[in-house]
Amino acid sequence: MKLFKYSLFAIIILTGIYMICDFLFGLEQSYPQSLWIRLPKLLFFVSVFIYVISFSKNRNN
Repeated sequence: MKLFKYSLFAIIILTGIYMICDFLFGLEQSYPQSLWIRLPKLLFFVSVFIYVISFSKNRNN
């Protein structure tokens, strides 16, 4: 379970850095139709959602 949480945390950090760089340098505006440019944003929100749910379940127990 710790490996799962640590891997989610690593994904959150890496995709968060990507989102900051995308905001600063405008990658998504340069390639608006590319799925690979938009995928990390979706992955960021999904991994944060999963991390929060798993953390709240373990905290209540």
